Amino acid sequence: MGTSPGPARPRVPRLLVLLLGVAGAATPRTRQVNGVLGGSALLSLDLPPDKKVKAIEWTFLGVGSVKITVAEFDSGKFKRPDPQDRFRGRVEMNKTELRIGTLERGDSGVYEARIKLEPATVETQLFTLSVYEPVPEPQIQGQRLSLTPRECNLTLRCQAPPGSNATVTWQLGGSLGVPQAQLCGDNQTLCLALPVAAFNSTYTCLARNPAQERNVSLHLDTLCQQQGKKPLLCPDSPPQEVNSPPLAPTTARPCRHGGLSEETRVPGAGGRGHFGPAWHCLDLEEEEEEEEEA
Repeated sequence: MGTSPGPARPRVPRLLVLLLGVAGAATPRTRQVNGVLGGSALLSLDLPPDKKVKAIEWTFLGVGSVKITVAEFDSGKFKRPDPQDRFRGRVEMNKTELRIGTLERGDSGVYEARIKLEPATVETQLFTLSVYEPVPEPQIQGQRLSLTPRECNLTLRCQAPPGSNATVTWQLGGSLGVPQAQLCGDNQTLCLALPVAAFNSTYTCLARNPAQERNVSLHLDTLCQQQGKKPLLCPDSPPQEVNSPPLAPTTARPCRHGGLSEETRVPGAGGRGHFGPAWHCLDLEEEEEEEEEA
């Protein structure tokens, strides 16, 4: 005679098993914090407002090092288990924050806060701190290729000093970035063909890493100008001779044709001379006559 089968065991739904497994394997979210060498970093806990904190333990695990306890809060008191550790004199703590000052490269790593809440809840919060070199001031190299009264052609290159590991970008005025058509070769170099109306534009070179950003600006009128610092206007009076008394202030009108020569000899007193701009200006009526004859 065969034995009768025993009572069947209740089956646990597969979905419930999966959910339990996921819950057991869940890890706390890690927050990224960036700091600058020599600066400070603040690790702020995200605590539920309706829970009372019983105790907090902060630990640190650096690259290639063992985990150490940095600070503790218990029974309303703060303490440093080892005041002579690598954070000696550089750690401040309150109930919700840990501040590390005078950051060093070795401070990069994972910081863990183990929080005991009333009545018997334990939470863990993780922070990854990355310490970066300070960003040096970027440099702008500008080269004017050609210049007429109607257009200024130039190249601008934004560079961060070698070894800074900073990325550089361009910004036009107060807007973010620059038109894609102005980039040539890479994101560091601009090739510009600017009309007269844009001669007074300002371009800003930005150098940044995840922890810091620095910038330097260039006003294009420093490049898009003729010798004599008169890029857009022509004087009604002829160029002043060397050693002659100053001329009275004059009005000016836009240059229309002819352009400017940066090395045109202008006669001076006693047969001497100097190099200066030879302004070629036409009235609107003269310009219209020339266009009709053409």
